[in-house]
Parts: sequence; C-alpha cells; structure tokens
Amino acid sequence: MPWDIYEFLDHRGDGIIVGWIKREKIQKAAIAVLNQKVDLLRRVGQLPPQLLAGPIEGHIYKLKVKGRVQLRPMLSKGPINNDTEYTFLLGCVERGGKLDPLDAPGRAEANRKIIIGDKNRRKRHDADF
Repeated sequence: MPWDIYEFLDHRGDGIIVGWIKREKIQKAAIAVLNQKVDLLRRVGQLPPQLLAGPIEGHIYKLKVKGRVQLRPMLSKGPINNDTEYTFLLGCVERGGKLDPLDAPGRAEANRKIIIGDKNRRKRHDADF
C-alpha cells in the first residue's frame, strides 16, 4: 500500500522543503537523490536506518540523503494518520556529524504540533521537489 507524503506549510502558505531547497541552493543532483528517497518512502513506507533514522527526538525522523552536502530533511509519521502518511516538517543539513540548524528536531516537532492543531498547514506532496 502506498504511503501519502505531505509537506508543512510555513506562515505564508509555502512548502517548507521547497523553500529550503531554493534558499540553500541545493544542487540538482542532490534534489534528484532526495526525490528518489521520497518515491521509495511513498512506495514502501519503512526504510532501513541508513536511509531513515529515528525517531531521533520525539516523533521526528531524518531522511538521509548523501552527497556533497548531507541533506537531512526532518519528517514524522502522520501526524494525522500515523499508519499511512509521512509529513516533511523542516529542511536541514548535516556537517561534521552536527545538524544545521542545531535545533532542527525541536523546530520540526513545533511544526508537527502546528499541523495537529490545524491540518490545513500542510499540503500533499505529489510531485518531485
């Protein structure tokens, strides 16, 4: 059974991961690898720990996308239906074994709680980033 993939919407209604990709000027090759991982997550729902680590804090997981820059988008199961969906909550990278921003799991959890209070603060992710 395929899983639904969602993306948190910031206060302007923009997708948090799409904005992060543009702001950080993530290379096309890294975006392609990210899209491959998202497609796999959509098809399978569970990935091995070397691809999807966590939960690293509370309900937060990090998707591991290796490349010149280690992409580590934060996501959670649900939070509306934990058995059939994931929601991307924050974009971050990992440098020298440390997340940037350092408080990424806490920010992602805050975004998760916003969605629990208002399910309109996310959109379905149907295409590539």
